[in-house]
Amino acid sequence: MLVEATNVTRSSVDIAHVVQSAVKTEARQEASERAREKKGKEDVELLRDVLEATRNHLDVSGVGLNFSVHEATGLIKVAVTDKETGDLIREIPPEQVLNLMAKIDEMMGILFDEKA
Repeated sequence: MLVEATNVTRSSVDIAHVVQSAVKTEARQEASERAREKKGKEDVELLRDVLEATRNHLDVSGVGLNFSVHEATGLIKVAVTDKETGDLIREIPPEQVLNLMAKIDEMMGILFDEKA
């Protein structure tokens, strides 16, 4: 009888350790996820501040920045324009480069069934 009670107690302790370990692991993962979200929000705020400062500086110099997303690649592109005339000064990256990247992606899809 005493042996059976000891075995039951041991297996209960083992289960408790497994549960406790799982709870600790989940708590660590949640804390890590919260830290990543907080860092991401801080990065976005910093980026907004930098962009606002850049726009303010460029307003004085008569140059404008327009941000957009290239449809085929999903990459962000920046158009630098003259504020007075509206003429395009420069695109970063150039539209031709983005179109070439999109065409290469298309060709990769034709050559291979899936991307790595």
